[in-house]
Parts: sequence; structure tokens; C-alpha cells
Amino acid sequence: MPGVHSERTLHEEITRELLERGWVLGEGSKKAGKYDVKRAVYAEDVIAWLSTDKPDEYAKVKSMHNGATDAKLLDRLAKVIEQRGAIDILRKGFADVNAKFEMCAFAPNSGLNASELARSKRVILRVVPELQYSAQNENRLALESLAPDLIPCLEHE
Repeated sequence: MPGVHSERTLHEEITRELLERGWVLGEGSKKAGKYDVKRAVYAEDVIAWLSTDKPDEYAKVKSMHNGATDAKLLDRLAKVIEQRGAIDILRKGFADVNAKFEMCAFAPNSGLNASELARSKRVILRVVPELQYSAQNENRLALESLAPDLIPCLEHE
């Protein structure tokens, strides 16, 4: 079987497996406009998570930013990722004005906490086969930017 042991086959198998487990396939092309290269996030996923996971906190921020809520939150998130790193943000979250946001919810060890289990299932996991990561050129990360709530945390090449 020619090609069965190729890098492309490996990438396709990993992608297929993740999609079968509920991950979302991401578009990594700058032309598609889904991935925010400047902030290094999928903005729609971040805002969806923040507004549904902590609606009261999101409402606090919304009352402070006069219509620019999403842009301000995304800028703040990009800044704290730059300062503290993606893994720290996934573990500890971040704050904006008087609101605190968590960027990930982990499945509890047992099924006793049904609300936390449901929350962990709302985490958006995205696999991106080729991600154009630079605004200056067409460079790509090949297989996969694996990202909970679209903070890239693992690239495999």
C-alpha cells in the first residue's frame, strides 16, 4: 500500500479521529477570514465561549465597553496570552475590567458533578490541518493546531 506510511496519511488519520470524537474542523487559510491572525484565535469561538460560559461576567464587560465588547475582550485576551502564555490562560483564565473569565472547563473525574460535566462538553475543540499563522507571509503550520476555545496550544508537524 503506497502512501499508507506517509506524513499526509498520519495527518488525515489524526484529523479523522479527532472529528469522530466531536472536534470541529477549522479553516486555516487567511482568505477564509475565520482565524484572527493578529490575535491568534478563532474570534467567533472565543466570544461564543465567553458569552455562554459566564453570561453574567460577559454582561458586566458589555456594560463597560459601549458596543466594542467583543473587540475589547479579544484584545485583552491576546495581551494576557502574550504576557502569561496560552497554557496559563487555559488553567487560570483572565480578567477584564470587573469580570473574570475561564477559558477552559475540564471534565470532572466522576459523574457526580453534572453541571461541570455539561460545561466541559461545551468547550470548543478545533483541529486545523494547515494554519496560516502570519500576517506577513503565507507560512503555514502543518497538522494541526489543536485548540480548546481557540487558544492554540499545540502544533504538531
